[in-house]
Amino acid sequence: MLVAALVASAASVNAQDPDPQSSIQLDLKVGTAAYAVSAQGTCLAQPYGTLYEVPAAQWNARHRDGGRYANLAFWRVKSAGDMFNLGVLIGPTLHKVSTVRVQGKGEPHGQGSVTLTPKGNGGTFTIDATADTGARITGTITCGAFARPVEDNG
Repeated sequence: MLVAALVASAASVNAQDPDPQSSIQLDLKVGTAAYAVSAQGTCLAQPYGTLYEVPAAQWNARHRDGGRYANLAFWRVKSAGDMFNLGVLIGPTLHKVSTVRVQGKGEPHGQGSVTLTPKGNGGTFTIDATADTGARITGTITCGAFARPVEDNG
């Protein structure tokens, strides 16, 4: 279910993204392909959210240009540790990883880890994962600043 939401999210994000934009830097290796860019993207944080009704802080980083797209959703679940969903589209192939598993809910795909190192108002995600396609995904996504999602800005 979460991966379906990730794919739907990848298809729906466009230049009219209602969430605030900030500087984002991606330095990823996806199999043999490089995804390296320094541009504007979306970097969000929700310190008091939930994942399957379990208290969890959430961060999100996403970027799109041409035939490439990256979306990382990272949760720090109070009772279960760090979990993430990652989708990286390069050309026609969507590489998915999900380590989300809370109270028997979630559908893991691939495997790996993501760490978040905060810095000022932003931070860097370090990724070491293997996608459902078998491609290894390694590298970093750095957000200049995290904003609250539009639905939380009211």
